[in-house]
Amino acid sequence: MKKHLGQNLIEAIIAIGIFGILIAGGVMTGLHYFDSQIRAQAQSNLAQLANNSFEILDGLAKTNWNSLALGTHGLILNSNNWEISGTPDLIDQTTRTINITSGLRDGNCNLVDVGGTADTDTKLITITFTYNDNRGLQSKTFSQYFTNWAAPTNCLVQTEAGNLNLDVSTAFIDSTKKSLFGIYLRNLGNTVITLDKMTFTWNTEGDITYVKINGANYWHSTNGIGTPQGEQPSGTELDLVNFVLQPLTSYQIDNVRFDDKVDGATFTIKATMLDNSSKTEFTTPPFIP
Repeated sequence: MKKHLGQNLIEAIIAIGIFGILIAGGVMTGLHYFDSQIRAQAQSNLAQLANNSFEILDGLAKTNWNSLALGTHGLILNSNNWEISGTPDLIDQTTRTINITSGLRDGNCNLVDVGGTADTDTKLITITFTYNDNRGLQSKTFSQYFTNWAAPTNCLVQTEAGNLNLDVSTAFIDSTKKSLFGIYLRNLGNTVITLDKMTFTWNTEGDITYVKINGANYWHSTNGIGTPQGEQPSGTELDLVNFVLQPLTSYQIDNVRFDDKVDGATFTIKATMLDNSSKTEFTTPPFIP
């Protein structure tokens, strides 16, 4: 009898131990999920804050292009009017640092990352948000080019690309890590413009499989829409079915799809118009929900 009691006691202790392990595992899984949700919401808030910041800077640039002085700045609200300040600013517990540099252009007036000539009509604005979470000090960076289309002084002319706003400020990779979302096209002019080709360059593995704009495929690797056919590597110029942008109208590039994961990639995106003028933007590694 005592033997049975001892055996039952051991079995009970083992059962309690296993139950404890299961409970601990469930708690850890729940905490990890909760932490992931908090991080996702924080990143989403930063993307919205970046978009709002770029809208403010765009308004300042259109009012006074020279207000976009080179250097490190922040934003300040003065008598209900936004101004560029001389130092980074604090939003709740997040520091916003705005760095403004001159865009670089090659001999063909194309934007380049290195080796070009400083263009006084183009500014590269990089916004960095720094904040603390349970992992310590974190940062997130967004970049966008601003161009003085209203009164250019160099090689820029009023081509179709001159009226195109290629907005990548809210670009992000989806949860599958194979789709690029959040890119917008806007016709800033008063006449129609036509998107003819696009070139996507990225620095990870994978080929591009289709480009969907405003709810429809305008290039697809397998169904005969656009050329060349077949999945294409980074840097391939895609000849789209021509996409017409009406005056003062925005359109979303719904999905740029890849056959492999592209999370963490830096993308360079070039839009070529029907008159062969082009606009190029690039993204830093986008947010992944």
